[in-house]
Parts: sequence; structure tokens; C-alpha cells
Amino acid sequence: MLVMGLDYLILDEPFSMLDGDTQKELAGFIRRTAAEAGTNIVLISRSAEEVAGCDTVLVLDQGRALYAGGLPAFLLVLRDADAAASAWGGTAVVFFPLAVVWACDTAAMAAGFGIGGPKLAPVLSPKKTWAGAIGGTLAAAVIAPLWGRFVLLPFGIEIGPGLLVAFGLIVAVVGQSGDIAESLLKRQVGVKDSGGFFPGHGGVLDRLDSLYWVLPVTVGVLALAGVL
Repeated sequence: MLVMGLDYLILDEPFSMLDGDTQKELAGFIRRTAAEAGTNIVLISRSAEEVAGCDTVLVLDQGRALYAGGLPAFLLVLRDADAAASAWGGTAVVFFPLAVVWACDTAAMAAGFGIGGPKLAPVLSPKKTWAGAIGGTLAAAVIAPLWGRFVLLPFGIEIGPGLLVAFGLIVAVVGQSGDIAESLLKRQVGVKDSGGFFPGHGGVLDRLDSLYWVLPVTVGVLALAGVL
């Protein structure tokens, strides 16, 4: 199965089932197709032995394309929140986890560069520091209740301040874990960025790594809060 993305071409097929000549022929076809589309090549495989000449291998075991395509689909659940009385209310719910993650990432970067200190994950992500992680967590804990008070509440979506702070803390931890998890995946295949769609910032996966983990958690928390 071939799945075209904004800056990647995913091949979901165990190459070990094909003979050597067929593997080479298919790999050549994939390269030409990716070059024409301006994409990178990603082989989602059970093992690194099934590379068959692809430029990038993403070993996700059973996860396959669900990691890249399934987790973002939780945005649809947020968009149709029961507590949202209007389309704009649903939009406010969708941007809730996004705003918290963006605030966390921005504060983490600022604190990391400004304070420095011990590394959070020196092998997987050398630039991340404990100061950045703490700064990002604090920012998320502040932004979440502010979003609830000034964005969600005007649309009739009421969430207790304690739960909002807890949500911010959870999102900060989960989001930063997702960021490091993708660093591990890239480290496995020996690449710095998942793609080049955003010059200087990597690919789409690099921009969404935190959200992949945060979105399903958001659905769970908001379901407990009675919003979904």
C-alpha cells in the first residue's frame, strides 16, 4: 500500500515477501515516484532487514501507518464535541490541545536556551534540557486554564480550573514524551529530520510529533470532563 503525504511516501508492504529482482524493481519505481512528487521515501516495516534499497526506513512494528494517519484523526472527535453548541465552539476545542502544546514547546525552547543546564535526553535529543522541560510544563499549566476561561467558556464549554491545570501538566509530559519518541525513531534510521517540507524545521512529522501523543490523551481527558 502506498500512502502519499505532504512530504513523505509511505510504503506499507513487507519486502521480504518479494524476490530480489522484484525488490530492486519496486524500489526503483518508488524512488522515481517520490522524486517526481518531491517527497521522501519512508518504508514502514517490521524489521530493518526489509529495507530493499529505500532511503528511509521507519520501523514501527505493528503500528504501521496508523501512527502517521490514525492518531491525528482524533481531531475529528474533538471537532464534534457534544458540549460545543456551534461550529466555532468545536474549533475552540480543536485548538485547545494545539495551543497548550505550542505554548509548551515555545516556553521549553526559551527556557532551554536561556537557562541551559543538564540534558533531558542527551542521546536521543541533545538540545533538550531539564530547564526547558520544566519551563514548558509550567507554561502548559498556565495556558490551559486561560484557554478554558477566555476561549472555551464563552462558547458554553465549562471545565473546572483544577482539571484544566491537570490537563496542562499531562499534555506537557505526554507531548514532550512524544517528541523524544520520534527522536528515537529518527535515531534508529540515522536521519536528523523526517523530511524537508518546512525549511530549517524538518518535515511534517517533526512538527506534529508531540500532537500524535497528545490528541488521544486530550480526547480521554475531555471525555471525563463531559465535553465529548
